[in-house]
Amino acid sequence: MPRHLLRLCALLVLAASLRAGTFYVTEGQLDEFLLQQGADPRALSQELRRQSADKLLEHTVLAQAWNELGIPLTDEQLGELRRAHEEIAVRLAREAWTPDATASGDEVNDYFELSRYVYLAAHILVEKESLCQDLYRRLEQGEDFNELANTYSIDPGSAEQGGYLGPVHMGDTVAEFEDSLLALKEGSYSRPFETPFGWHIVYLIGTEPIDVLRNDAALKLAREQLERKRRRYAEKAATARLMEHLQVRFDFEHEDPGTLVVSARDTSLSRSRLDNLVGQAFAGSLSEEMLNEGLRQAYARHWIEQIGWLQVAREEGLWLGEELKDRIDVHERILKSALFVARELVPGIEVTQSDCYNYGDNHPGEFLDFRQYTFRRLVFADRQAAADARLGIEKQHFTPARAAEAYGNEKRQARDRGVPFELGPDERRRLPESQRSGLADISEGTWSSPIQHGNEWALWLLEGRRLPDLDESPALMAAVREKVRHLFLDAEIARVAERMKKAQDFDRVEILPDGAKQAGAAKAGRR
Repeated sequence: MPRHLLRLCALLVLAASLRAGTFYVTEGQLDEFLLQQGADPRALSQELRRQSADKLLEHTVLAQAWNELGIPLTDEQLGELRRAHEEIAVRLAREAWTPDATASGDEVNDYFELSRYVYLAAHILVEKESLCQDLYRRLEQGEDFNELANTYSIDPGSAEQGGYLGPVHMGDTVAEFEDSLLALKEGSYSRPFETPFGWHIVYLIGTEPIDVLRNDAALKLAREQLERKRRRYAEKAATARLMEHLQVRFDFEHEDPGTLVVSARDTSLSRSRLDNLVGQAFAGSLSEEMLNEGLRQAYARHWIEQIGWLQVAREEGLWLGEELKDRIDVHERILKSALFVARELVPGIEVTQSDCYNYGDNHPGEFLDFRQYTFRRLVFADRQAAADARLGIEKQHFTPARAAEAYGNEKRQARDRGVPFELGPDERRRLPESQRSGLADISEGTWSSPIQHGNEWALWLLEGRRLPDLDESPALMAAVREKVRHLFLDAEIARVAERMKKAQDFDRVEILPDGAKQAGAAKAGRR
């Protein structure tokens, strides 16, 4: 009998001597478990919550198995628990300072009435506030909105059309954008405002009524959209309160390495130190070109928020509160169950080539990220030349070969004269962000809008895409093998956990409200 099964049998015999009972878990512990698994507790049905409670029971019996083996946690594993401790403390502190985002019935009705229209809008999007303010002054002086959008906007989908976004429905955009748009009269533009994407000026071209049936489903959707927007504002209010509490100042305008991009009551961060932190956080996945100003600023804000919320957690007494101990207990069970699986089950998992072929053939849709894309490309000296070529290709209905003959540059390498070439996943990831985002919008069989190509501009044609054979792509084979291995592992875990649950006579799970701690359910487990 394999080593890990012998040890499991011993554990099962030991577990069989324990008193039978129901597995209890509080609502708060279940919510924490769901958050640890990347799920939104508010979005799950009662049935899915019940299934998740069963999964938490599985983690608990596996964690018990780790404990019974008598293997202590290493310093690295204890460090993981400490990090989880900090993450949960940060979450609790943020929640404590975040205003309620629940919408009243009247507010939902008012929001629903706004959804009876679509809003025809255009915008200008730039990275820096200073540029956005300058563009606003130029608009005030009479310059043309379309021309400024075409020249300065970094939104590739709208800039070429003078910033035109088309019809915007309620709930389509982030909160700040939607409210700036709703505040406008037809034919007017907003003052500069910030969203997670950058700095905007939005222009309301007009509105058009649409038919929207008023029923329970429509009102439910309106409530979800409105409360999502209110949560966004509530989170911003909490962050603003934190920044004021910490006396934080940001200075991103100066590029000297010694510039203090963040200064606060108890700490500071220089530009050179910020670049080091960003490099460490994104090690191996971030090229020099991707380290742009937007990423620097976002990371600097994230860095000071993490430090700040930890400070608030200590000040508010959340650092070692009873609720926090319960939530850490949930994370510890997850960690120990994972360690038990890794130590006792993984060595016994074997995946054959046949297993991979069978799974890959039956589930191709799970591996679309590995598709090979076939492109043609034409490169031009400037954007206007590329735009003129695209217009000429469309008007004259040129085939790809004819387009290359008419507009291709003979002095460039083959793939830049319209010759087909393939790009795999790794090659696409190495493309600059501006090219990746531009290529993502191309429909098969159509030429792209001009996309910046170094100091030049290019038109791209997506000719087709295909999923390579497993023997052709080692990366795809590795991904399929890992997927099959996880499926086999999940099945083995379920079998072991089921045997341990039966040994302890767990026949049901009961979810208790958080207040039930008084009834003896302070921690998930047997009662």
